[in-house]
Amino acid sequence: MGLLGFLGIGAKGDRHLVVITFEGPGRLRLNGNRSAGKKAKQGAAAHDQTVAWIEFAPGGGRLDQGLGPAAGRMGTEELQVLLRDLPTDPACRAVLQGLAGGREHSSKVLDFAKWGQFGVGSDAGKRPPLKKEPDPTKGQNDTKK
Repeated sequence: MGLLGFLGIGAKGDRHLVVITFEGPGRLRLNGNRSAGKKAKQGAAAHDQTVAWIEFAPGGGRLDQGLGPAAGRMGTEELQVLLRDLPTDPACRAVLQGLAGGREHSSKVLDFAKWGQFGVGSDAGKRPPLKKEPDPTKGQNDTKK
């Protein structure tokens, strides 16, 4: 890297692309790659298991983000929270640290224990059952015999 690249002037340099993929109910994975162009983002956006992707500068700042075809498997509110909070999530921080340390690829399972989303996590079996409406015909005397 030349002096201009080091100073952030001129060449775009390395970018860190973190892709959130849907691996099944209750399971998302973060896949991080070092990239320097549009081709990686286009590939991530087109992959059928991609929920979303975020492009980071080597220092950790968010540069760009987008949704993938699997984004529809999440609720809109969940997706907004995920994109908002992902940069501070320990799994994402670990992926970015691996990339900053020189790895070309880094991957972690995204832990939803703190949010209890996707049917897993700390509050997953503690949700109250749905209330069943009483059957209006039960308990009535049947006059037809």
